[in-house]
Amino acid sequence: MMMPNSALLDVMRDAYSCRFFGTCREAEKSPSKGLIPRGFVGATGRLDEVEAIFVIAEPGGPMEGERYTEGASSDQLMREGIEHTYRCFRSSHNPFHRNMRWILDQLWPGSFDEQLKKVWITEGRLCSIHHTTRWFSDRICAPTYLEPQLQLLPQATIVLFGNKAEDRVKRGTSVMTRVPIKVSHVAPPEGMKPKAKASWVNLIQHVQSLRQPTGR
Repeated sequence: MMMPNSALLDVMRDAYSCRFFGTCREAEKSPSKGLIPRGFVGATGRLDEVEAIFVIAEPGGPMEGERYTEGASSDQLMREGIEHTYRCFRSSHNPFHRNMRWILDQLWPGSFDEQLKKVWITEGRLCSIHHTTRWFSDRICAPTYLEPQLQLLPQATIVLFGNKAEDRVKRGTSVMTRVPIKVSHVAPPEGMKPKAKASWVNLIQHVQSLRQPTGR
Protein backbone atom coordinates (compact mmCIF):
# COMPACT_ATOMS: atom_id res chain seq x y z
CA MET A 1 0.00 0.00 0.00
CA MET A 2 1.31 3.43 -0.97
CA MET A 3 0.88 6.21 1.56
CA PRO A 4 -0.64 9.59 0.62
CA ASN A 5 1.57 12.41 -0.59
CA SER A 6 3.82 13.72 2.21
CA ALA A 7 2.36 17.24 2.02
CA LEU A 8 -1.09 15.87 2.89
CA LEU A 9 0.35 13.68 5.62
CA ASP A 10 1.87 16.78 7.19
CA VAL A 11 -1.63 18.28 7.45
CA MET A 12 -3.31 15.12 8.75
CA ARG A 13 -0.62 14.33 11.33
CA ASP A 14 -1.64 17.29 13.47
CA ALA A 15 -5.11 15.80 13.95
CA TYR A 16 -3.70 13.08 16.22
CA SER A 17 -2.62 15.65 18.79
CA CYS A 18 -5.57 17.96 18.08
CA ARG A 19 -5.87 20.80 20.58
CA PHE A 20 -9.66 20.48 20.42
CA PHE A 21 -9.87 17.00 22.00
CA GLY A 22 -11.92 17.47 25.14
CA THR A 23 -13.68 20.60 23.91
CA CYS A 24 -14.84 19.68 20.39
CA ARG A 25 -18.27 18.13 20.63
CA GLU A 26 -18.10 14.31 20.73
CA ALA A 27 -14.46 14.27 19.58
CA GLU A 28 -12.77 11.37 21.34
CA LYS A 29 -9.32 9.88 20.95
CA SER A 30 -9.37 6.33 22.24
CA PRO A 31 -7.33 4.02 19.98
CA SER A 32 -8.31 0.82 21.80
CA LYS A 33 -11.97 1.64 21.03
CA GLY A 34 -11.22 2.37 17.38
CA LEU A 35 -11.64 6.10 17.88
CA ILE A 36 -8.94 8.12 16.15
CA PRO A 37 -9.03 10.66 13.30
CA ARG A 38 -9.47 8.47 10.23
CA GLY A 39 -11.33 7.83 6.97
CA PHE A 40 -8.87 9.35 4.51
CA VAL A 41 -6.87 7.64 1.77
CA GLY A 42 -5.50 8.31 -1.71
CA ALA A 43 -3.35 10.97 -3.39
CA THR A 44 -0.52 8.46 -3.51
CA GLY A 45 1.38 10.15 -6.35
CA ARG A 46 2.08 13.78 -7.15
CA LEU A 47 -0.43 16.33 -5.92
CA ASP A 48 -1.03 17.58 -9.46
CA GLU A 49 -2.17 14.08 -10.49
CA VAL A 50 -5.24 14.28 -8.23
CA GLU A 51 -8.36 14.96 -10.31
CA ALA A 52 -11.00 14.82 -7.58
CA ILE A 53 -11.38 15.27 -3.83
CA PHE A 54 -14.20 13.16 -2.39
CA VAL A 55 -15.48 14.69 0.87
CA ILE A 56 -17.58 12.51 3.19
CA ALA A 57 -19.27 14.00 6.28
CA GLU A 58 -17.42 11.97 8.94
CA PRO A 59 -16.20 8.41 9.54
CA GLY A 60 -18.82 5.99 10.77
CA GLY A 61 -18.58 4.35 14.16
CA PRO A 62 -15.73 1.87 14.66
CA MET A 63 -16.28 -1.48 12.97
CA GLU A 64 -16.33 -4.72 14.90
CA GLY A 65 -12.77 -5.45 15.92
CA GLU A 66 -11.43 -2.08 14.78
CA ARG A 67 -8.67 -1.18 17.19
CA TYR A 68 -5.53 0.92 17.13
CA THR A 69 -2.40 0.94 19.27
CA GLU A 70 -2.71 2.78 22.58
CA GLY A 71 0.23 5.05 23.27
CA ALA A 72 1.41 4.96 19.66
CA SER A 73 2.94 8.00 18.00
CA SER A 74 0.90 10.22 15.70
CA ASP A 75 2.73 8.76 12.70
CA GLN A 76 1.92 5.20 13.71
CA LEU A 77 -1.73 5.93 14.44
CA MET A 78 -2.05 7.73 11.13
CA ARG A 79 -0.53 4.80 9.26
CA GLU A 80 -2.77 2.30 11.06
CA GLY A 81 -5.84 4.39 10.24
CA ILE A 82 -4.89 4.74 6.57
CA GLU A 83 -4.18 1.02 6.31
CA HIS A 84 -7.60 0.21 7.78
CA THR A 85 -9.36 2.58 5.37
CA TYR A 86 -7.37 1.18 2.44
CA ARG A 87 -8.30 -2.42 3.31
CA CYS A 88 -11.99 -1.55 3.62
CA PHE A 89 -12.11 0.10 0.21
CA ARG A 90 -9.92 -2.52 -1.46
CA SER A 91 -12.13 -5.37 -0.23
CA SER A 92 -15.40 -3.44 -0.84
CA HIS A 93 -16.19 -4.18 2.79
CA ASN A 94 -19.80 -2.93 2.84
CA PRO A 95 -22.29 -1.08 0.59
CA PHE A 96 -20.61 2.25 1.32
CA HIS A 97 -17.26 0.97 0.06
CA ARG A 98 -18.82 -0.95 -2.85
CA ASN A 99 -20.63 2.14 -4.12
CA MET A 100 -17.49 4.23 -3.85
CA ARG A 101 -15.50 1.59 -5.70
CA TRP A 102 -18.10 1.63 -8.49
CA ILE A 103 -17.57 5.37 -8.91
CA LEU A 104 -13.80 4.94 -8.91
CA ASP A 105 -14.01 2.15 -11.49
CA GLN A 106 -16.05 4.30 -13.85
CA LEU A 107 -13.78 7.30 -13.48
CA TRP A 108 -10.45 5.50 -13.66
CA PRO A 109 -10.70 1.94 -15.03
CA GLY A 110 -7.82 -0.13 -13.73
CA SER A 111 -6.40 -1.23 -10.42
CA PHE A 112 -7.46 0.29 -7.12
CA ASP A 113 -3.87 1.30 -6.39
CA GLU A 114 -3.69 3.23 -9.65
CA GLN A 115 -7.04 4.90 -8.90
CA LEU A 116 -5.67 6.21 -5.61
CA LYS A 117 -3.21 8.39 -7.50
CA LYS A 118 -6.17 10.27 -8.99
CA VAL A 119 -8.40 10.79 -5.96
CA TRP A 120 -8.15 12.07 -2.39
CA ILE A 121 -10.92 10.62 -0.22
CA THR A 122 -11.33 12.54 3.03
CA GLU A 123 -13.77 13.62 5.74
CA GLY A 124 -15.35 16.95 6.62
CA ARG A 125 -14.90 15.91 10.25
CA LEU A 126 -12.16 13.43 11.14
CA CYS A 127 -13.70 12.06 14.36
CA SER A 128 -16.79 9.87 14.52
CA ILE A 129 -20.02 11.16 16.03
CA HIS A 130 -22.23 9.01 18.23
CA HIS A 131 -25.16 8.80 15.82
CA THR A 132 -24.24 9.24 12.17
CA THR A 133 -27.86 9.56 11.04
CA ARG A 134 -28.37 12.63 13.23
CA TRP A 135 -27.74 16.14 11.87
CA PHE A 136 -24.52 17.38 13.42
CA SER A 137 -23.04 20.75 12.49
CA ASP A 138 -19.33 21.15 13.13
CA ARG A 139 -17.43 24.43 12.65
CA ILE A 140 -14.09 23.34 14.09
CA CYS A 141 -12.67 20.40 12.13
CA ALA A 142 -13.15 21.62 8.55
CA PRO A 143 -11.39 24.99 8.91
CA THR A 144 -8.60 23.38 10.92
CA TYR A 145 -7.87 20.33 8.74
CA LEU A 146 -10.05 20.20 5.61
CA GLU A 147 -9.25 23.71 4.40
CA PRO A 148 -5.47 23.05 4.23
CA GLN A 149 -6.11 19.79 2.36
CA LEU A 150 -8.20 21.55 -0.27
CA GLN A 151 -5.64 24.31 -0.65
CA LEU A 152 -2.98 21.73 -1.52
CA LEU A 153 -5.13 20.47 -4.41
CA PRO A 154 -6.38 23.59 -6.23
CA GLN A 155 -6.76 21.79 -9.55
CA ALA A 156 -8.99 19.01 -8.22
CA THR A 157 -12.78 18.90 -8.46
CA ILE A 158 -14.34 18.97 -4.97
CA VAL A 159 -17.14 16.42 -4.60
CA LEU A 160 -19.47 16.60 -1.59
CA PHE A 161 -21.23 13.36 -0.71
CA GLY A 162 -24.51 14.29 0.96
CA ASN A 163 -25.96 17.22 2.88
CA LYS A 164 -23.73 16.92 5.93
CA ALA A 165 -20.56 16.98 3.83
CA GLU A 166 -21.87 20.10 2.12
CA ASP A 167 -22.55 21.70 5.50
CA ARG A 168 -19.02 20.91 6.73
CA VAL A 169 -17.47 22.61 3.70
CA LYS A 170 -19.87 25.53 3.49
CA ARG A 171 -19.52 26.47 7.16
CA GLY A 172 -15.89 25.58 7.64
CA THR A 173 -13.94 26.51 4.52
CA SER A 174 -13.59 29.25 1.95
CA VAL A 175 -13.46 26.96 -1.07
CA MET A 176 -17.14 27.17 -2.02
CA THR A 177 -15.92 29.63 -4.66
CA ARG A 178 -14.49 26.58 -6.46
CA VAL A 179 -18.07 25.41 -7.10
CA PRO A 180 -18.02 21.93 -5.58
CA ILE A 181 -20.23 19.22 -7.04
CA LYS A 182 -22.80 17.83 -4.62
CA VAL A 183 -23.93 14.23 -5.07
CA SER A 184 -25.91 11.72 -3.04
CA HIS A 185 -24.22 9.91 -0.19
CA VAL A 186 -22.86 6.46 -1.01
CA ALA A 187 -23.99 4.84 2.25
CA PRO A 188 -27.44 3.24 2.69
CA PRO A 189 -30.21 4.11 2.67
CA GLU A 190 -29.53 7.10 0.40
CA GLY A 191 -26.86 5.26 -1.54
CA MET A 192 -29.28 2.52 -2.57
CA LYS A 193 -31.75 4.84 -4.32
CA PRO A 194 -31.85 5.22 -8.13
CA LYS A 195 -31.42 9.00 -7.83
CA ALA A 196 -28.13 8.43 -6.00
CA LYS A 197 -26.60 6.51 -8.88
CA ALA A 198 -27.89 9.14 -11.31
CA SER A 199 -26.03 11.83 -9.33
CA TRP A 200 -22.84 9.75 -9.43
CA VAL A 201 -23.15 9.35 -13.20
CA ASN A 202 -23.37 13.14 -13.53
CA LEU A 203 -20.24 13.44 -11.39
CA ILE A 204 -18.37 10.93 -13.54
CA GLN A 205 -19.31 12.73 -16.74
CA HIS A 206 -18.26 16.09 -15.29
CA VAL A 207 -14.82 14.93 -14.14
CA GLN A 208 -14.21 13.14 -17.44
CA SER A 209 -15.15 16.28 -19.36
CA LEU A 210 -12.40 18.26 -17.60
CA ARG A 211 -9.59 16.04 -18.76
CA GLN A 212 -7.10 17.20 -21.34
CA PRO A 213 -7.14 15.44 -24.72
CA THR A 214 -3.94 13.66 -23.68
CA GLY A 215 -5.96 11.74 -21.04
CA ARG A 216 -4.13 13.20 -18.08
